Amino acid sequence: MMRRMITGFAAVLLCGELSAECCCPCDENSIFFIGGSYTRSHIDPKGFSNFDGNMGGVQGMYQYRPLQSFYFAIGGYWRAGKNTGRTGTRDLVDAGVHERIGYTFATCDSCFLFTPYTGFGYRHLSHHVKPKNGNRIKLRYNEFFIPVGFLTIYDLFSCVSIGLDAVWMPQVFPTVTFNVVDGARWVIKSTYKNFNVALPLYFHFSSCSSFDVVLSPFFEYWEDGQTTARTQFNDPLGLPKNSYIFWGINLNLQYAF
Repeated sequence: MMRRMITGFAAVLLCGELSAECCCPCDENSIFFIGGSYTRSHIDPKGFSNFDGNMGGVQGMYQYRPLQSFYFAIGGYWRAGKNTGRTGTRDLVDAGVHERIGYTFATCDSCFLFTPYTGFGYRHLSHHVKPKNGNRIKLRYNEFFIPVGFLTIYDLFSCVSIGLDAVWMPQVFPTVTFNVVDGARWVIKSTYKNFNVALPLYFHFSSCSSFDVVLSPFFEYWEDGQTTARTQFNDPLGLPKNSYIFWGINLNLQYAF
């Protein structure tokens, strides 16, 4: 029993030593990943019943991340699924693109990277509302936002690293179109409570491998503001505010070069 404990402790120390030796020499400047995702979604239109469902999708990103230097990234995603509620269903399509600019700080002794960033992004949310009673409606939200966040990565062992990607996403000039008033685009209120937190786990095929498998659980909160427009009789247009909760997991294959 004692021999097994000593052997296991020695293996952990050896793995940690390999990680420390590998941290700086083997970091590559360019990183690309692509993968699939599962999302559990919750939609809460203010004043109406909630909707819940499952979504599947794909995502990818390119990052230029040299140590102690400027950071740049560009990425995008697409996911879709059906959400069911007491009053009907909503087919939801969620897609977006974004770019990031920041700076990567590195402490080689502890193999820790810290990258604060900002940038610009665009998000499209398409609802196909199918009530049990009444006419179907198609809503298309187009929202620009400014991401402000940080990314960290810490090498636990030579075979595993852990990270944290947290970002706040205040909106800029959000709009909505819907098929009831064909061709019209309505300005909606900007929202500022939007955020996303992910906890990626990086599994390396070998020490200093260029390929990683990344398992990334995430949680996201997002809002669509209500419409600000009024009719010719000064009545509000009446399109309600939407609140979304997304949580799930991304599975990516990452390549560093």
